[in-house]
Amino acid sequence: MLLSLVDSLRCIAPHDESVLVLSVDAWREDRIERGTLGCPVCRAEYPIENAVADFSLGQEADVDPAPPALSLPPDEEAMRLAALLDLAEPGGIVFLAGGHATLATVVGSLVPVVSIVPSDARIPITGTVVSLTLGDRLPLARGSLRGAAVAGRWAGDGRLGQVVSALAPGARLVAPVASALPAGATRIASDARDWVAEVDAASSPLLTLRRSRGP
Repeated sequence: MLLSLVDSLRCIAPHDESVLVLSVDAWREDRIERGTLGCPVCRAEYPIENAVADFSLGQEADVDPAPPALSLPPDEEAMRLAALLDLAEPGGIVFLAGGHATLATVVGSLVPVVSIVPSDARIPITGTVVSLTLGDRLPLARGSLRGAAVAGRWAGDGRLGQVVSALAPGARLVAPVASALPAGATRIASDARDWVAEVDAASSPLLTLRRSRGP
């Protein structure tokens, strides 16, 4: 678990978003090897073991079937994915699930971004790849993602909405063409495999103007 990612993680319990409190037992360079993330609101605890944070809350973690074979060499698939997500500049966090998770290391070599992948993808935790054990909730703050590419269980109707909520306005989402477009996103391109959508800008809340009073 990268220390820089902690501020973007949230409790998955049904209450208002709350920044998690980190307790560290073991470090390795810039990674937390063992520790606990705790919620100050509901007291839920999420253990970190072998640099992987467990957000399943004791439930059996979902496991995607083996991803289909890539139709292009990994370098070309990674370049295609970086282009679809508009990763032209370094920085930020992306969520890669299903077959896209297998490209996390190569994408990171092309563009320095932090890639979050589900732990069942069994991707080596190297460089800026972060693995999380996930149940049916995505433990990320609203607007914390620069982009996401999903397949498998995270491309279903019940979870695409969570991914959209975690994406910043204007960020891109890539999903299989068979997936329904979630609310809050506008399709901007598609091919035989995937569609690409852009997250709509959230409307600004109304402001109440008050006349200032002098002393």
